[in-house]
Amino acid sequence: MSRSDLYDGSWTTVKKVFVTVATTLGVAALAAAVALVGDSGAALGVFFFATAALWLIATLRHAFTVAPEPVPDRDTHEVIR
Repeated sequence: MSRSDLYDGSWTTVKKVFVTVATTLGVAALAAAVALVGDSGAALGVFFFATAALWLIATLRHAFTVAPEPVPDRDTHEVIR
């Protein structure tokens, strides 16, 4: 999700859920990374699964997002249209 996706336009329910889940997983991964300094096996597990979950939801979001149409301007080649 780009900056313009987050701050421009309307906030749909799907966008709110994605941002909430990604933020929660990111905070958990950060906390686990800090806890890894203490040589904790549980922290390593939390870090691994939070990172894997972030990868999965980002991949699903990219797979199901409709690509925007190119903006027709003088720099857009006519083959793209």
